Amino acid sequence: MKTQLISIVMVLIMGVSAKAQSASTPDYIAAYLQLKDALHMSDVAKAKSAATGMKSKITAAKLDDQKKVESITTSLAAIADSDDIEAQRKAFSKVSQYMITLLHNDPISGLTLYSDFCPMALNGKGAYWLSMDKEVNHNPYMGEKMPHCGSVDETISK
Repeated sequence: MKTQLISIVMVLIMGVSAKAQSASTPDYIAAYLQLKDALHMSDVAKAKSAATGMKSKITAAKLDDQKKVESITTSLAAIADSDDIEAQRKAFSKVSQYMITLLHNDPISGLTLYSDFCPMALNGKGAYWLSMDKEVNHNPYMGEKMPHCGSVDETISK
């Protein structure tokens, strides 16, 4: 009986912890991750939709660095207006660079993100992206053919 009670309490605690983590993820970060996953799946239509969604969410977030937000929304508009997956990925690399800088300057309390780098992205020029995974998964530049290409460059947290 004690073992069952302890198990139930542990499940409840883990459930509350998972909900707290997801509740602390700002909408614009969730939208960014949807965009990353759409590019990983090489889904142009979903990438366009996710970019449009992220654009409205990051604008509504009232972040301090409006210059970075404007740069991000310009790159998101390029993704939303393109039917070329490679052009979308190139614009996404700019979104990612701006987001990484934005989060370095003002990390989100209670949220850990990872800056990943793929040296093969953009025809060997390399590119960064943000992830919530401790390991490289769902590389948005190489798609499903190389989902784990790259390395974790750094951890961004507060």
